[in-house]
Amino acid sequence: HRRPLPWPATKAPAGHRMSHYRLKQKTERRSQREKHRPSSVADG
Repeated sequence: HRRPLPWPATKAPAGHRMSHYRLKQKTERRSQREKHRPSSVADG
């Protein structure tokens, strides 16, 4: 039997929210890097 979570179900825990924020930063940085590339390379 599990104990109820200390936070509301609708809200993600702070740790998860932080990891999601970091992941978003990473994806944005990758998109920016692809933008700087020549279009021929980006198109593949």
